[in-house]
Amino acid sequence: MGTRLVWGWGLMLIALAAPRAPAEAPATAPATAGVPATAGSYRFGARMEDGTQVELTLTQTGPESATIRETRWKRGEDPARDKPIYDDSSDLYAIHTARDGAKVICKSQEPIRDPTVTFTIGPPGAPKPLVTVAIEGTMFGVADRTTPYQTSERERGELLDFLRRAHFPALPI
Repeated sequence: MGTRLVWGWGLMLIALAAPRAPAEAPATAPATAGVPATAGSYRFGARMEDGTQVELTLTQTGPESATIRETRWKRGEDPARDKPIYDDSSDLYAIHTARDGAKVICKSQEPIRDPTVTFTIGPPGAPKPLVTVAIEGTMFGVADRTTPYQTSERERGELLDFLRRAHFPALPI
């Protein structure tokens, strides 16, 4: 058993476990009896405050589950040409969204302890459209933090559309 570092949404989660390969989810999941078809995947670009370029891919894997993949490149590098400095994914479950899609609360499946992840999508027309990710409940709080990602207004709207199509259960009022 070794120590592995998991960087889900820009946050370090320390866990004791054997290393594992990132989960590869299908682009779409087939409809089964009583389970609606998934919304598929949505990929969007963003930047961290330090200029790091990020590509985030959210793939719905079930009625209340998804996989999030984060790939990063240093400031000024070309994602089409340069090798990423980071590439990892995390499985999300118990996903619930606000009716307008602007807030998502879920759990991230990690060895030992599953932290709560909250995504907040900024309002339309903001000077710098943001997707903010807060992780709470990591082991001993070592990776609890909030990370803002700057994205475009177009991608903000497309992300909200994807979340609406996913039909994740609504957050309690």
